[in-house]
Amino acid sequence: MSKFRQMVQKDLKNIFLNPQEFADLHNLNGSECMASVQALTNKDMLVSSTTGLDGITGQTVNVYCALADLEERPTHGKLFTLDSETYYVVNVEDNMGMLKIMLGENQP
Repeated sequence: MSKFRQMVQKDLKNIFLNPQEFADLHNLNGSECMASVQALTNKDMLVSSTTGLDGITGQTVNVYCALADLEERPTHGKLFTLDSETYYVVNVEDNMGMLKIMLGENQP
């Protein structure tokens, strides 16, 4: 692993997923871990290229967490539990170990 990637991995926990900065403790599919959760507005949904107009109904949230903190990587269309609320996985992006998981209430 390159020195840059090592620095990024360290920063995931120390900066982005730090409870004093951006993250809180959440239960993600049974894994208690630090994550940042952001509810999307209708405007966010219209601008998003991954959901289009079909995603407007129901609540949609983005979850940012470390891949290493989850028991398994979420996949599109599967059920995902966020703090005892059940959603469907709309999209998953992995950026050097930091996941952005888009969750929706309605089946994709």
